[in-house]
Amino acid sequence: MDEARKLRDLAAWYREFAERAGNPWIWDARLRTADKLEKEAALLEKRSIQIKEPLIPPKSSVQLASRNATRRRDGIHGGS
Repeated sequence: MDEARKLRDLAAWYREFAERAGNPWIWDARLRTADKLEKEAALLEKRSIQIKEPLIPPKSSVQLASRNATRRRDGIHGGS
């Protein structure tokens, strides 16, 4: 997330620098650049979080149905 922090710092710099622009076109361009940097930082953070999460595949409905059928056959009642 170090790269995301750098992008956010750069975005803050662009926003501060935009306030000093005497031209509205330059002001707008700097703010748009800051917004793009913020979005890129958010995307990097999201990817980083997804990589850290364990990859546990969800149980399929076929697996659950098969297990429930086995329990009923064996006389076991109850939840999943």
